[in-house]
Amino acid sequence: MKLVSLEVGGFRAFAGKHSFDLDGQAILLVGDNGTGKTSLFDAIYWALCGRVPRFDGDPNVISRWSETGEATVTLTLRRDSQQPLVITRTTDGRAQRVRFSAGEDYRDGSANDQILRTLWEDATLTEDPSRTFSVALERAVYLQQDRVRDFVEAVSDQDRFLAMSELLGVGRVAELQMQLERGRSAWTRATNVTTGDRDELAGRLSNAQARLATLPTEAPKIAAVRVEWDALLSRATRSGLGAFIGSNELSATTIDRLSRQADAQLGIETRRLDSLKQLSADLQAVTSLSPVPDIDLIRSAADAADSDVKRLQAAVTDAQRQLREVRRLKLESATQREELQTLAQLALRHLGERCPVCGQSYDHDLTMHRLTQLASGVSSTPEPEPEVTSQAIVELGNQLTTAETARVTRAAELIAAEAAIRDDASVRERIRQRAAELNVQPSDNAEQGIALLINQIQDQIESLRQIRSATEALAVSVASISEEARRREVLSDIDQTQRRLTDVDRELQRRRKTGETASRMIDALRESTSDLVARQLEELDPLVQRVYGRIDPHPVFKSLRLLSWMRGGRGRLSAEVADLVTEVRSANPAVILSSSQTNALAVAVFLSLNLGLPMRPIDAVLLDDPLQSLDDVNLLGLIDLLRRTMQRRQLVISTHDERFGQLLARKLRPVDRGQRTVIHRFFDWGRRGPNVTMTSIPPDVQRFRLVDQTA
Repeated sequence: MKLVSLEVGGFRAFAGKHSFDLDGQAILLVGDNGTGKTSLFDAIYWALCGRVPRFDGDPNVISRWSETGEATVTLTLRRDSQQPLVITRTTDGRAQRVRFSAGEDYRDGSANDQILRTLWEDATLTEDPSRTFSVALERAVYLQQDRVRDFVEAVSDQDRFLAMSELLGVGRVAELQMQLERGRSAWTRATNVTTGDRDELAGRLSNAQARLATLPTEAPKIAAVRVEWDALLSRATRSGLGAFIGSNELSATTIDRLSRQADAQLGIETRRLDSLKQLSADLQAVTSLSPVPDIDLIRSAADAADSDVKRLQAAVTDAQRQLREVRRLKLESATQREELQTLAQLALRHLGERCPVCGQSYDHDLTMHRLTQLASGVSSTPEPEPEVTSQAIVELGNQLTTAETARVTRAAELIAAEAAIRDDASVRERIRQRAAELNVQPSDNAEQGIALLINQIQDQIESLRQIRSATEALAVSVASISEEARRREVLSDIDQTQRRLTDVDRELQRRRKTGETASRMIDALRESTSDLVARQLEELDPLVQRVYGRIDPHPVFKSLRLLSWMRGGRGRLSAEVADLVTEVRSANPAVILSSSQTNALAVAVFLSLNLGLPMRPIDAVLLDDPLQSLDDVNLLGLIDLLRRTMQRRQLVISTHDERFGQLLARKLRPVDRGQRTVIHRFFDWGRRGPNVTMTSIPPDVQRFRLVDQTA
C-alpha cells in the first residue's frame, strides 16, 4: 500500500486548498522551517487515524484562516495495480466526518472500521483499535521530527515489548495474556469476596455458638409466671398504675411498660414528698420568725426626726445670716471712721479763718473740737450689736448633729422594718403557692395534715418500689421463657450457617483450582509470547546489524541488537549496543551515546522495523526532517541507506536545508523509467498557506559510465 496524492484545505498551515502529488518512489519536501512540511505529515496521519499524535489530547486542527471554517484532508492510496483507496476526513472543531471509498463508499464509524480492516486488520481485534493502528504507524512508518528518540528513551521496556509484539504479529497472543490476567484479577477479587463471605459465615457461626452457651437449658413454668403476673397486676391497680398498662397480656412489652410507668410514678411521688418536706420546714420557719414590727410607729418616729433636723437646719441658717449682717455693718462703720479720721487730720493742717475749700466763714472753735475728736478716732455713732452670738450658733450646730444622728437611726429602723415585712410576706406567699400546688389548705393544723400526707406518700413510694422490683423479677422469668425460643432459633441458625459454610468451602476449592489453571495458562502464554518475539528478533537481527552498520553512528559501539526478556510476568524489550572487540555492552544506549548518536540509533531501529517486519499499514517510510536529529556523518550513512531502501519502500522525506535537499535529489533520483522522484518546494508562507512548487526528477537510466582514459 503506497501513497498516491494528498489534498488539504483549512488544515493547520494550509488555510487554502493545496494538492500534492505523492505518486513516486521518493517524495522530497524542501522548505524553511514553519512553511508547512510537518503539517503535510500531520495531514497524512490525521487522514489515517483521525488524530495528531504529536499533541496531547484532541487539539483543534482547523487553520485560523480556514476559508470554510472546517479542515478537510483527502488521502489517496493504492495497492499495486488495484483500484485506488480514497480517505476523506473533515472536522468543524466539534465532530469529525470521514468517508472511505474502496469500490464501495463507507462513512463515519463504518468508514473508520473499514480503514482499519484494509490497512491493519489485526487492530480490529484489540480493545483499542485506533491506538493499536497509531502504534503501528509511529513505530514502522512515520518517524516524527520531535519524537525520534521515543523508542529508545521515553517508552518503557514493557511498552516497547508490547509495541514490538504488535508489529511482529503476536500482539493477539500478548493481548490474550493481558485479558486472561485481567480476568484472573477479577476472578481473584471475586474469590477474595467469597473468602470474606466465608470468614463472615465462620464468625457468625462462632458468635451463634457463643450465644447458645449463654442461654439457659431450662426455663421456668409458664403457669407460675402467670400467677405472679396476676398478683402484680392487682397491686399495680391498687397503686393507680393499671390504667397506664394498656393490656393485661403477659409479655415482655407489657412488663416493660409497667416497669417504666412505675419508675415514672415513683419519680413523681418522690418529688412530691420532697416538696411536702420543704413545705413543712417553711411552716416551722414561719412559726419561729420574730413578730412583725409596727411600721406606722417607726415611720412616725422617722418623720419626727426628719422634722427636727429641718427645723434646726433653718435655725442655724438664720443665726448664721444675722451674724454675717452684724459683721458687715461693723466693717462699714470701721471703714467710715478711718476715712473721717484721715479727712479730719488733713482739715486740721489746712484749717484757717475761712474754709480752705469754699472760702466761707465758720465756727472755728466748734469745728476744731469736732475735727479733733474725729482725728483721735472717737466716733459719736454707736456700733451695732448682734442678736445671736457665736456660742449660740455652736450650740445650735451641736443640736443639729444630734438630730441628724437620730434621723439616720430612725431611717435605718424603718428600712429594717420594711425588709422584715417583705421577708415575712415572701415566706408566706411561697408557703401559700407550695400548699396550692400540693392541694394543702392553709389552716391552724396544716402541719398535722402535711405530716399525714408525707406518711401516705412514703407508703405509696414503698409500694411502687416493690412493684418495680417485682416487674424486674418477672421480666427475668419471661426473658427465660423467651430465651428458650431464642435457643431454638440459635440452633436453627447454627445449622443453616454450617450448611452455607460447607457450600462456600466447596466453591472456594473450585475457585482455587480454576485460578491455578488460569495461572498455568498465563505462564504458558507469557513464555509463548516471549519465545515468539525472541525468535522474530533473531530473524530480524541481521537486518538490524546491516542498517545500524550503514548509519554507523559510533566509532566503538558497532553492534546493535534488540533484546527481549521476561520480568515480573511482563515482557521487556530494549536496544543493546556493544563493542565486539572488548565485549563491552549497554542495554541503555542513551546513557553512553551522544544526542545525535542516540537519534541515529533510533532511526536505525525504525528503518529496521520498517524493512524487516512482515506487515505494515502502508509500504512507505515517512521521515520528518532527519537533518535536525542527525549530524553530517550520520546523515551520509542515512542517505546511503535510504537509497537502498527506495527499491523496497516509498520514501517521503522533508528537510529545511536546501543543500541537503539537493543531495537527496541526486542520491534518490530514479534509476528506472517506471520510477518517480518528486520534489515539493515550500516557500513564502502566508495566511492562505505556503506557496508550493512541484518538480519531477528525470530518471538516470545510464547506470554505468565509461571513463575516457586518454582524456
